[in-house]
Amino acid sequence: MILLDQVVFNSIFLIFMQPFSNLYRLCNRNLFLMKIKYILLFLVVFSAKAQKMESNHNVLQTIEDSSLVIAFSKNYTKVQGQKENKLLFIDTKSDVSKELDFSSIGTIAKIETNIKTLYKESRFILVEVTSNAQKILPKASGFIRELYLIKLSTYEITKLSSDNFNLLSWVINEDTNTLVFLEKENGQKNANATVQKIVTIKLETGKSKEVLKIN
Repeated sequence: MILLDQVVFNSIFLIFMQPFSNLYRLCNRNLFLMKIKYILLFLVVFSAKAQKMESNHNVLQTIEDSSLVIAFSKNYTKVQGQKENKLLFIDTKSDVSKELDFSSIGTIAKIETNIKTLYKESRFILVEVTSNAQKILPKASGFIRELYLIKLSTYEITKLSSDNFNLLSWVINEDTNTLVFLEKENGQKNANATVQKIVTIKLETGKSKEVLKIN
């Protein structure tokens, strides 16, 4: 009889507690979903902050005998590092500005503004850029230095150095209005030699010529 009563009691207890058990599971489910929502919200906020660009204008250069000033900016994200690489040209007479983005080209390493000669009847500046390079040849580097010209009348960007060649040095002869630069091929075609060449560019016309090539 006692055993029967115990069985009946247990059955009644289970029936009585069933709604509370469902409520407990429901509470746990809601608590779990709430935790998931908080985690997703945290990840969204963190991602937005990580992708936020931090702009730094850390270089100002004036272009002699002109009304132009150049501001050089690098923009960063906290996760992926440098994302943008820009030049901002400011006309101090009109307060009009023009921005040129080098992000798809590479990282600006040097800007030369003190140039008195003309390129196709326009003032210009030269920009040395470090860019990613394909390792086509043995012993090639993953980065090369390239030379670009910016025409100040139109802000047109022109690449002067050769593809897959690393810029070594350059000079301008003002008497002949000629740019001369030395460059070296990125890598070696054979084990004993690296191709080097000297190129001249007549700035009046923009015509280039390879005057010496050393295999």
